[in-house]
Parts: sequence; C-alpha cells; structure tokens
Amino acid sequence: MDTPRRARPRLGKLSGALLASALLLVAACGPVEDDRRVTVGFGDHPVTLDPHLHNNNLTWSVLSSFCDSLVEFSPEMELQGALAERWARTGPTTWRFELRGSVPFHRGGTLSAADVVASFERVRAHPRSPLRYLLAGVSRVVAEGDRVVVETDRPVPDLLNRLAFVAVIPRRLAAEHEIGIPEGTGSYRFLGRGAGGSIEGEAFAGWRGRPPVSRVTFVFDEGSEAATTRFLAGKLDVLRVAQVGRPGQSDLGADGAHALARRGRGTLDAGSAVYSLRAEP
Repeated sequence: MDTPRRARPRLGKLSGALLASALLLVAACGPVEDDRRVTVGFGDHPVTLDPHLHNNNLTWSVLSSFCDSLVEFSPEMELQGALAERWARTGPTTWRFELRGSVPFHRGGTLSAADVVASFERVRAHPRSPLRYLLAGVSRVVAEGDRVVVETDRPVPDLLNRLAFVAVIPRRLAAEHEIGIPEGTGSYRFLGRGAGGSIEGEAFAGWRGRPPVSRVTFVFDEGSEAATTRFLAGKLDVLRVAQVGRPGQSDLGADGAHALARRGRGTLDAGSAVYSLRAEP
C-alpha cells in the first residue's frame, strides 16, 4: 500500500474529524454503558439525506456517521484506509483498491466491489449530483473480484483525497432518485427522524467494532445562537456550529467550524478548524 501522507487537501474533512473528536471526548467521560446516549447540536439543517446529492459540510458531518468511503482522513489529517484495507498505484493512471472482507451493510448484505462501482457511477451520472468534480479525470471504475480498479485519463495526484468524500452505498440503492433513508457501513444505523427534523441513530457493530456511544441524536437549530443557547441549557452533549453564538456576534461564515463537548458539569473545547467541500476554481 502506498504510504499515507499528511493530507493537504482542497477538500478538507476537518468538520467530521472535529465532530468525531468531540464525540470521543464525551464517550470517554465516564464508564461505558450499554445505553450511553449523546445528543449533537447544529446551527443549521442538512440539505438532504442522500450522500451523493450534496456538497455541504454540515450534511457530510451527519451522514458520515452512516456511510463510509474507500479511504478517510484521521483526526491528524492523515489518509488511512476505510472500506479499502489497502491500495496501490499500479501505473501512472491506475489505482487498485483491495476491500475489507465481510463488511456488513446496515440493512442486510455485505460490501462488494460492485457496490463501490455502483456508488462511483451514481456520483458521476446522477443528474442532480454536485460531486462529479470529485471524480473528474476518472475514465473507468471496474470490479475485479474483491478489488476495485480506478483508471484515470491522466495522472490525478489528489485522487485519494477526493475519494475520501465519495460515500459507498449498497448497489440496490444506486437507482434511487433521492435516498431518504441513508444506509451504508458506518458506525451508526439510521433509525428515523423526530421533532424538528432531528435524526436518530443507533450503534452498529460493523467493521470498526461497536462504538462506545449506543445512541446518537442529531438536533438542528435555526442559527448558531439558538444552538448555543440549547447547549448552555444542558440539552446538548456536543455542539457543532460555525461559531459559538452569542447575542450581537456574527458567525465565522461557511468556512469555519467549532465544536464543544460537555463533560460532567463542565465544557471541553474540541477546537476549531477551517474546511471546505468545494473545489477551488
């Protein structure tokens, strides 16, 4: 496998790494219990539940709990394997990815190379897909047993960085006009939506093992100030907003992220980061 490098992506994945770090802080704040629950708050709403029909950081932060990609960024922003256990560039324009074995989907079936191919083709061909640029230069994606071969029409140095944003779904969902129930191989299985559009997920013992938090609820508010008020009132365990809202303050804007995690009666600052899911012109 090519040695993972520190990523310098135009396509940052910092928002998800930030949120994951905050969740780990909460999970480590006491003895692990089978019914451990965490509520995560946001200052806006996801634009869709379809992992291929958005180019939005908040939406990715939510859906990345349900879906995985071939590769991903660690909290230290190093590229590492996700659904691909190992990979290699076998020529200037050819990459070969070897998939993990026996990876279950949330609602039945196991991951195959055909699922990866179907996911990539959906991103490339769906008329509403805003993510085609992630696969710009890709000329062919084929399944070879438990391997996926990606061919490009020219060398694409940042291909791995791009693939970290291409969610893999079961191929039986690839023909859907818009996926309303996200399904993948992620650490949480989608349960449904609640009041105010909140999203419920339950721990899924997949290829990563069972996560320490058994139930997660994503709650959405109209702006950072409303979400911050909810957090300060003790109704959220993790707050993820553009900026911690206070009356009279403005948000950092679409390119800033901030997360806070509650521990006991105190608050842990999980840090801030800059990220973007948009390709540079």
